[in-house]
Amino acid sequence: MLRVLFFILIYSSSVLWIDFVSLPIFNLMGMNIYPVDLFFIFSIIFFFLIIKEKKFNVEKIKTPFIPYILILIWFLFQILRNIPYYKQSAIGDGRSILYFFFFFITYYYSQKFTPETYAKFSEKILKISALGALLLFIIELYLGHRFSILVDTIKEANFGYLVDPRGVRILGSSDTFNLLIFAVYLILLTLYQGKISIGRIILLLISLIAAFVSQNRTAIISITFGFCIYLLLNYRIKSLIKIFIFVIVILTLVAVFLNYFFPKHFFLSIGEVMTSAFDPFNDKVGTTYWRFLAIQSALEKFAEKPILGEGFGQYWNLYINNEVVFLPPHNEYVTILIKSGIIGLLLLFAIFYKIFKSYFIYKNVIQHNYKPLLDTMFIALISALPYGMGFEFYPYFGLYFGIYLGIIVKNVTDLKKRTIFTGK
Repeated sequence: MLRVLFFILIYSSSVLWIDFVSLPIFNLMGMNIYPVDLFFIFSIIFFFLIIKEKKFNVEKIKTPFIPYILILIWFLFQILRNIPYYKQSAIGDGRSILYFFFFFITYYYSQKFTPETYAKFSEKILKISALGALLLFIIELYLGHRFSILVDTIKEANFGYLVDPRGVRILGSSDTFNLLIFAVYLILLTLYQGKISIGRIILLLISLIAAFVSQNRTAIISITFGFCIYLLLNYRIKSLIKIFIFVIVILTLVAVFLNYFFPKHFFLSIGEVMTSAFDPFNDKVGTTYWRFLAIQSALEKFAEKPILGEGFGQYWNLYINNEVVFLPPHNEYVTILIKSGIIGLLLLFAIFYKIFKSYFIYKNVIQHNYKPLLDTMFIALISALPYGMGFEFYPYFGLYFGIYLGIIVKNVTDLKKRTIFTGK
């Protein structure tokens, strides 16, 4: 029953991805309930199941587990210490870090299932979330995405949203990231199995087309970064050339399809779109300069309480022409700095350090049927490094971390048992 409910949450949150933290789905006794709240409650249930069934199993294993638990405790402290002083439940404030707690769900199942069952279970997560994002893509392809969730239309025009020359914003950065991770998984399955499946190629093309039609710079740059890091760590030059040719062929097919069927979405060249991501003062898209102002205002706020931060549950303060606009800074590192201080940011970097270290230690001892999944989760997690520069981390960060950590713990524990049994 819990597993079915979990998959329903995965699917529904994918369909509602852009509004995961922004739009309430119902009201309970005067309190708005958001999709992220349901996931958080679900995560707490699985935390107690892990405790009850003693399924942590992380003793003497060099994983990112300890810094991850520490940052969860630190975030809880930052939420609880501000309860007496809450000004409002601001969009993207306390809810902006709840997805870190989702890891209890996927980690629990990693210790409960056999390797084969868990590999299929995790693959279902990727497939169902991609299906939800594709449905959202189809819906918004015809309806068009509206940004009135955060600011009214007058402020949208001032920030450039209504004149975004990319055309209709069909998917948000998290939706696009979700589809690209699924595409990465399909590519890795092909590489590990050494054969090309027509059905897999069709799914890959559909995912890439939907992602590139949306022209989301943050997601595309981030996944490209993560995939390149993975290739450099795992393949020799000759193999890299073959992979590069395969990727170029796929992207060429996607580009031809897009230019033929979706010309109205490409008023800007890819070069202009990407350049705008790095140069806010030469912003062709109309959103980068707004994010620059938000980050600048947030850093001024951080300087007031640099060590502990101001805690969650307060306002976001972005001052435009002496007018206060309640918007997050669209940068995970700045968000953690202003809300949880330097301590929170150091814990975050400790997690990424441990992710890299654990991957180097364990990637060659993982069972073969887990390898595409482990590598996909590694790419997803390290892609969060550049992704966090342009947005808060994607809502599935905790779920992916649970899969990654669960695979390592499960395989290493089984390996130790086999070693003891055989005496080798």
